[in-house]
Amino acid sequence: MATAARGEAEERAKATELQQRLDRFETIYGAEAIKSASLEVQQLCEQLQRKEEELRRVQLELKASLEVRAFCQGREISSKYSKEPSMLCTEVERMSALWENLDKQLKSKIFDLSSMEEKLNKSLTEVRNLPSKHEKC
Repeated sequence: MATAARGEAEERAKATELQQRLDRFETIYGAEAIKSASLEVQQLCEQLQRKEEELRRVQLELKASLEVRAFCQGREISSKYSKEPSMLCTEVERMSALWENLDKQLKSKIFDLSSMEEKLNKSLTEVRNLPSKHEKC
């Protein structure tokens, strides 16, 4: 449980950092900079937005899973589970496996998001350098 909380905190910190970087980009280049960029850059931006939405969805699912887990740990064992403790163990194991899977998905999405941001920055750099290349010719 502590590992999950630490992992969630790390992922939130990464998401906050990425949002701050995006805010700085928009401050420097303006919110319309992405719209005036090349088709490839626009596609990368759209893909980045989809990944961010998916990341938010996975975070919400993870939060819900953690809340359910905390609720189940805090309440008394129902009569159904008191009769057969193995059912309770099976349910806890199933929930743990689901949580671990969500955690892996979340980390994967953060990595994908970082990768796409790097591609976006590279493309924007290429677009900015394009006019200077034409001037030299």
